[in-house]
Amino acid sequence: MFKSTHIIGTLTLSMLAACLTGCGTGARYTESGGPESMVNVDKVNVQDLDSAISTMVEDLVGDPLMNSVENKPATFLVERITNDTSDDRVNTGQVSQTLSRQLRAFGFEANSVYNVNGKPQSQIAQDIIRKRANREGKSPDELVKDPDFIVVGKIFEKTTFKGRTRQSNYWFELNLISTQTGNNVWTKSTAIQKIGTRPAIGF
Repeated sequence: MFKSTHIIGTLTLSMLAACLTGCGTGARYTESGGPESMVNVDKVNVQDLDSAISTMVEDLVGDPLMNSVENKPATFLVERITNDTSDDRVNTGQVSQTLSRQLRAFGFEANSVYNVNGKPQSQIAQDIIRKRANREGKSPDELVKDPDFIVVGKIFEKTTFKGRTRQSNYWFELNLISTQTGNNVWTKSTAIQKIGTRPAIGF
C-alpha cells in the first residue's frame, strides 16, 4: 500500500514539474501597442487608441491653426474623453494621459484633468504655487497659464454581423474648443475597423 502511494506521489510531482517547465514556454514580452499585441474584435485594444491618437496629433501639428496662437507653444487642456462603446473597460483616463504625452512630445504644453479649473492636480504643486503667489503679491490663478484650447473626445462604435462574422467599427473623435472664442475650431475622427469570427456560443 505504501509503495503504491509513493509511486502515485512521484508521478504527481513529475507531472507538476513537467507542467511548470513546459506549460509556460513561448511566453515573452511584447511592445505595448505593437504589432504583436493581442487584438480583440469585441473590445478596444490599447494599440487601437495609441495608433488613433498618433494619427490625430500628427494631423493637428500640421494644421495652420497652431500658427495662429499668440503665445507659442500652444497650451492644451484635455478636459474629458467619453466612452460611448459597449466596452466599459476602456480606460479614458489613460487615453487622456497618452494624448497629453504625445502633445508634449511635439513641444506643446498639455495637461490632463477631469475638472476644468485651471489648477494643478497635485496638492504639493498647489501649495508651492500658493507660496510663490504670496511672495510675488499675486493670486495663485495668475501664475497658472490659461490654455489656448480645450480638448474633448469621444469613442463610439457600430457593430454588424453576417453569419458568424462580426465587424466592429470604432471611431475616435477629437474636438478643439478655442478659449478665445468658445468655438469648435478643429475636429478629427479616426476609424478603427476590426473583423473576426464569433464562436458557436457567446460573442
